[in-house]
Amino acid sequence: MHDASTTTISLKDISEDLVADYLRADKTFFERHDDVLAELSIPHQTGTAISLIERQVNSLREKNQQLQQEMRETLQIAKDNEHLFEVTKGLTLGLVSADSLQEIITVVHETLLHDFKAEFIRIGLTQLPEVLASYPGAP
Repeated sequence: MHDASTTTISLKDISEDLVADYLRADKTFFERHDDVLAELSIPHQTGTAISLIERQVNSLREKNQQLQQEMRETLQIAKDNEHLFEVTKGLTLGLVSADSLQEIITVVHETLLHDFKAEFIRIGLTQLPEVLASYPGAP
């Protein structure tokens, strides 16, 4: 017995008539898939003139595509910002829990290399004797 739900049809096997018959049989298709309807271009039969409604639809479709692109870009920026926040939070927690100058240097070095993907790191300490003398647990 042949199960229709497991039948695969390639795009080249689908005819316009098959699509038209399907849409006629499924009257609520575009209600469930309004995104498909929004992408369709259905010209108005007005000869060479473009109707005002058709111009408005085209304008709204372009605006919709632009807004969708802006939304994707904003979402990517938000993801990047969230990652940056997590990395910065990890650095802060590592610095707060460090018990020595060597641990601070290690935390900064490892975080910059691995989390911030820095290619080169140079940590310069000025007035090192004064820093060491005032640091708890310094020799």
